[in-house]
Amino acid sequence: VIGVKRVTFFHKDDYRSVYPTSYGHINRAASQLIDYKGYASGDKKLQEKFPKLKDLTPYVCELHPGDILYIPPYFWHHVECLTPTVSVVLPFGKSEEDPAHAVEFYSGEEIN
Repeated sequence: VIGVKRVTFFHKDDYRSVYPTSYGHINRAASQLIDYKGYASGDKKLQEKFPKLKDLTPYVCELHPGDILYIPPYFWHHVECLTPTVSVVLPFGKSEEDPAHAVEFYSGEEIN
């Protein structure tokens, strides 16, 4: 494992504000591809296109060789490689005992 990454993640209850879509993902929602680095750097076009992001609280950390980061289920995240990187991802599936979260049933359609 080498390199440095910046990880920005958002609480699972903010799922409506990260513009979820099921496009390209079987049986799970994912955020639309958003240039979060550009958005956070003040790109006006991105800020106009994704206005809900401004109300979210981003949690940001940098990962260095030897670091481990656990991202809880349904926490939305964006990863930026700050240097050339090689890393290992170990996905954890939800157990039968884990409660369902609303995002599992969210189709991406606005609910009023």
